[in-house]
Amino acid sequence: MLLEIVLFLLLVVGICVVSYKGAVHEFQILQKDWAPNITWSQLLEENVPIVIRNVDPEWRGQTWTFKGTAKKAWPIVVKEADGTLLKTSWSEWIQSRPGQPELQNGDELAKVAKLPIRAWTDGGFARWTWIAPTRTEAFVLGPSPETVLPAYKTTATNTLLQSTDGAPLQIWLAHEGAVPTAVSSELAGKNPWNMRSDEIPWIEEVKFIEVKLRPGNAISIPAHWWLSARPMFPTNSTPTSMAEGSWFWLTEFHSPLSYLVPNMRKK
Repeated sequence: MLLEIVLFLLLVVGICVVSYKGAVHEFQILQKDWAPNITWSQLLEENVPIVIRNVDPEWRGQTWTFKGTAKKAWPIVVKEADGTLLKTSWSEWIQSRPGQPELQNGDELAKVAKLPIRAWTDGGFARWTWIAPTRTEAFVLGPSPETVLPAYKTTATNTLLQSTDGAPLQIWLAHEGAVPTAVSSELAGKNPWNMRSDEIPWIEEVKFIEVKLRPGNAISIPAHWWLSARPMFPTNSTPTSMAEGSWFWLTEFHSPLSYLVPNMRKK
């Protein structure tokens, strides 16, 4: 009888320790200044978000800035509030007043901007270098707190988001273990800053982290984290063009498993 009690107590203690470590893990985040001699692959094994400050300009993507793109006549596609898709030119859109329709072909812009994905791949952020990133997009979020990168859950081994120009980004992160199951299906594709408990029950139970990401800094996010982003502006600021929004790009590095599972689900 005594032995059974002891074993039961050890089991309870073990469960508590695992739960505690899981809770700590959900809210752990690393910060590191960029340096050429850092072994990034080792840091990625921590499996927590990593804020990388002062990224080398060659890794940052200097081509994805207002100065580097203002005169480009790239064809772009934008989406009106009613869902209508329109074609226009990049130079016209980026220099227009705030409130313009959102970009829809960020993947094509990432290609013509020639983002430095190879530098990150060769630098250790891709553990399986023979697997090409499945998603690489360039973004400019217009100068409004209502303009967001909608929330989604990362599936790639490592999702990299690099801020390049304009206003800082406010990053919203929540580990999947900190998001109640009842909330997950309602969170996808939404603005997490605008969600209320009368619309989505249990939303107030979500535990999340907010990170301020300035241009020149990047954040690496492992799989199974919810991610969203929006521009940050002083309350008394009055932006005059879309170019004053937040410029950034995003890419995903995969393992064989993280690459195959989403594609299997699509089928």
